[in-house]
Amino acid sequence: EKIIPLDGTWEFYESQLYDQEQFERGISKNPKYIEVPGTWSTEAEKSGSGTYRLVIQNVPTDQVLGIKKQNIRSASKIFINGKLVSEEGFVAKQQTNYTEGNIPKLIFFQPDKEQLEIIIQVTDFSYNSAGISNSIYFGEQDVLVSESFKHVIFELGILAILLTFGMLYIFLYLFVERYRRKEFFILAFALSCIFFALVNLCLSERTILYLIPSLSFEALFKIKDTSIFLATISLILIVTQIDQRLLNPLFKNVLIFVYTFYVLV
Repeated sequence: EKIIPLDGTWEFYESQLYDQEQFERGISKNPKYIEVPGTWSTEAEKSGSGTYRLVIQNVPTDQVLGIKKQNIRSASKIFINGKLVSEEGFVAKQQTNYTEGNIPKLIFFQPDKEQLEIIIQVTDFSYNSAGISNSIYFGEQDVLVSESFKHVIFELGILAILLTFGMLYIFLYLFVERYRRKEFFILAFALSCIFFALVNLCLSERTILYLIPSLSFEALFKIKDTSIFLATISLILIVTQIDQRLLNPLFKNVLIFVYTFYVLV
């Protein structure tokens, strides 16, 4: 197979940040095991850090291979055969030293031996569901690049469709009196399309980083969260325009107030 998801049981060392040298000295005699993808236990969430380890056998050495990192919450270091190949944020045992960083990434290398040791140090003090949240894929370079490119193109296609509908209905609302008579339904629909387009940019492949490479991790998540809540407000307005009986007016106003307050904060 050209691409293999590295799903299954990995070694896991709670509260520890180990590298290859420590494993060579015998650290891995009594490992715990954890399912990947998946979240940590309650104890691990409290500790905030841990090390994953996986060994792959029978790796071809005559070609460039790679792994695709998708979503590791929230800071991580990835070592392959002892070499640091990826660093997102800053991993640390103490929250004061920890920095968030979680961006999808393709990592390529040409192994010099048939055994591949993958070590991932992870730190998270931001989520209740810390850990390797999505599959890590291993395979040939050209296939990984091709699949990643297809996902980006697909997400850009969704973006183009949503923005087209959004802008079209905004212009219709502003310049065509017949549409303005429909009150806020048309405008709410247009805005929801635009906000969902922004959400789509910040999920999965995080295509927004291809458009704005300098965007920081914090700014990306603010855009995503703000867009989600603004889209929710738009959906509430759409539902109440369809039939006011679908949502109690008091409940509707409370929801809109809470979401708006969150966005402003």
